[in-house]
Amino acid sequence: CTKGHRCKKKCSDDCGNCMEKVEKMVPMCCHIEKMPCYKDPAEHTCTKPCSKILSCEHTCSNVCGVNCVTECLEKVTVNLACGHESKVVCHLSKDPDKSLCTEQCNEQLQCGHLCKGTCSKCMQGRLHEKCGKKCTRTLFCGHPCRESCSVNCPPCTRPCETRCEHSKCKKNCLEPCTLCTEKCEWRCAHFKCGKLCSEPCDRPPCNEPCDKVLKCTHVCIGLCGEPCPKLCRDCDKEKVTEIFFGDEDETDARFVELPECGHVFTYEGLDKWMGMHQDDKSDDGEDANIQLKKCPRCSTPIRGARRYGEIINDQLKAINKVKERSHGTKSEIASATRALSAKINGKEGNECHFKDDIAGLRKRLESKPKSMSALKVIEHQYSGLCALSAVQIKIKKYIQIAGGMLRDDISHIHSWLMKPRSRFSEQEIEDFAKEEKRIRQGYFFVVILNNFNKNKLNLSNKFKKIIHKMGIFILKDLYQVIRVIKIVKKSLLENGKMSKSEREMIVKAMGLSKGHWYKCKKGHIYCIADCGGATVQGVCPECKGVIGGSGHRLHKDNAVATEMDGATRPAYDPMNNYIPPED
Repeated sequence: CTKGHRCKKKCSDDCGNCMEKVEKMVPMCCHIEKMPCYKDPAEHTCTKPCSKILSCEHTCSNVCGVNCVTECLEKVTVNLACGHESKVVCHLSKDPDKSLCTEQCNEQLQCGHLCKGTCSKCMQGRLHEKCGKKCTRTLFCGHPCRESCSVNCPPCTRPCETRCEHSKCKKNCLEPCTLCTEKCEWRCAHFKCGKLCSEPCDRPPCNEPCDKVLKCTHVCIGLCGEPCPKLCRDCDKEKVTEIFFGDEDETDARFVELPECGHVFTYEGLDKWMGMHQDDKSDDGEDANIQLKKCPRCSTPIRGARRYGEIINDQLKAINKVKERSHGTKSEIASATRALSAKINGKEGNECHFKDDIAGLRKRLESKPKSMSALKVIEHQYSGLCALSAVQIKIKKYIQIAGGMLRDDISHIHSWLMKPRSRFSEQEIEDFAKEEKRIRQGYFFVVILNNFNKNKLNLSNKFKKIIHKMGIFILKDLYQVIRVIKIVKKSLLENGKMSKSEREMIVKAMGLSKGHWYKCKKGHIYCIADCGGATVQGVCPECKGVIGGSGHRLHKDNAVATEMDGATRPAYDPMNNYIPPED
């Protein structure tokens, strides 16, 4: 070429452009780049790192020859609305509310375990993820619980193992068993039962020795009328005389074999074991421990030992009652389905904002739920949808003021509420109730703000955080509500004192009865929730004076804020319940 580079192709081939790599200066940026000899440097895309500074003061992450990035990907630390710090890409740091907090929740759940969800997934600890620990409890039917941990275990869905000499239950464990109506076959040379299989026997257990001869030609070690144990006193001496209840090595000891697991015990010891808790009653007269007795060696539930048929039948009847309460009888399920259907098809259901979800609930009811627990799920979801719908309809008027924040929260809760589930745990029911209350309180505060600034209000990030944390303010640290009032007073009441209507709006927003409002020595207003009694002494955020008190006694420098709700004495005051004697 003109630069003196030799062609490396065959003589018969066309030389074409010179591809020898040489260094040239790119005129647009003055960087020196290696490129083919033939190439005009003005047409070359520079691959050196871009050195331009973006508006966020970070260096552009693109190469020099292309346009600068519009969204900076540099990692920065931001303070999220939940109070945690998080590493996010720079362009998202301007709106930290869109960043998902990955901090571990670690709040203690009702089951006692720590929540393993993240702060964002649990909505800052308001709607917790399900406990991921596997439940280790044994259900009353004898099966181990296979669900995730919860305070109350759900009904068992395994095949029922109840059986007798005539049949085996074909239902699932959660459904009440059908009682056997065949005649009882427990009989021996000395006694015979005349009752039905599922009824208490009218004969005593026989304690006479069995006179049958085993295959090994030795006499059976069992009892008259009972299945012969497989062990022999002579052939299996070591196993038979192994001490468990204490009388196994006696020469005239008689044994019973459990059909479920094959373990052998002396009848005197097993009789005591089977009757050990028979007379234990709870305060309401029911069995304190509604569970089948278990093998003392391996804990296998005892279902088929003839000798203990009466005890087993009593236990199965008690278990059936529990099943009927949790699962419901056919007539109870049908009645509850009709009642719930009437409710969903009524005025409230028809006016609910979530039309598709209501239609889905109706469809599930039409398919006839098979248990009361399935109906409970539908009922909880219906009640939740109506509650969310009521708030959503109210906030439409103020959606510009709230900046869509409450609407986004409702959307998140709605998705959580309608997730497929077999039941609602107590934790979930409580979490939803608190969150629904938080959103209602948030709505009331938006109304307050609207009344103060007559639609000219632009909600600050600080106040957004306050509304996000209302659940914590209301339900945990009760004195934190002071901060809400402080912000309302300082940020919004710039045109003089509160009017009567504005004061009433604040009282209504807090949802407290009379006597919960107090003032410090300098007249700064605060409130105490729960019973309204002063149990904690704090510091006024405005003047640093003492607020609250202890032992339900208000600090001497504090007083009831009569101007807030007209109360003349605290909500927690024995005089509130005082009825003067008649003349």
